[in-house]
Amino acid sequence: AHPQPPAASTFPLPYEDDFNHSVPGSLPRYFADQAGSLEITPSGQAAQVVWGNPGPLSWQRNFDPFTTIGDASWANVTASVEVLFPPVADDDTGTYVGGGAGSSEARFRRRLQLQDPPDENATSVQYATICTRSDGPKDGNDAMAARWPYWRGYCATLTEKGELSLSAGSNRPNLPHQPPLVAPQQLEGFDRTRPVRLSMHSHGSTHRAEATQQQVGGANTGGEGIGGGAAVVVVATNGSFARGLIGVGSGYHPISFDHFQVGRTHEM
Repeated sequence: AHPQPPAASTFPLPYEDDFNHSVPGSLPRYFADQAGSLEITPSGQAAQVVWGNPGPLSWQRNFDPFTTIGDASWANVTASVEVLFPPVADDDTGTYVGGGAGSSEARFRRRLQLQDPPDENATSVQYATICTRSDGPKDGNDAMAARWPYWRGYCATLTEKGELSLSAGSNRPNLPHQPPLVAPQQLEGFDRTRPVRLSMHSHGSTHRAEATQQQVGGANTGGEGIGGGAAVVVVATNGSFARGLIGVGSGYHPISFDHFQVGRTHEM
């Protein structure tokens, strides 16, 4: 026995999820993985837990881990997510930098591979991305498939070095066939051991990528805050992608996401 299912409706806006109400080990609610796999961690984040590229598919090249959420009709939306890169081992001590050595999250992270495998999708720099108007990869039988082997949309991408870029048509940075639309910007005072809010805004033909990070004692740590760094990239395009889902992705490396938000934009 079960109750009558609710009537169909559009995906709600605004929408947010801090992942604290999901069971550890489960998939994030309403997200649909396209490659890789997001999993709720013991500390209530959504982490990329596939760390080895499975290799090319039989009908086309594989694309990097990517998950989607929302409504395919969305055009004028702003989406953001808090990104945390994995800790790195100190060359001298072998200990991890950041993350709280005794926490379950730290133990969770110690199991992770820290490098992409050496295959056709390998990326030398770890990154995180959030995309608007995502409409999926080209069909593998399409003549354009060689040019669009990755998930498409307007994407804000932040590397582990704190470099922010805005691209159209790819969720990966520095692809030869899909370079950034404008020169990347460096996030001032970037600290990879602490969270960064990565945002992508699309309104009409204007698109804005933004990365912000609070200084120690700021909002991300529950303190009063003493300012923080920011990087912004804005472009006007010909509207190659008219509408689509929100996408969140990374390379085949451990990275976690938190405090996801999406809402409608206003004129920029």
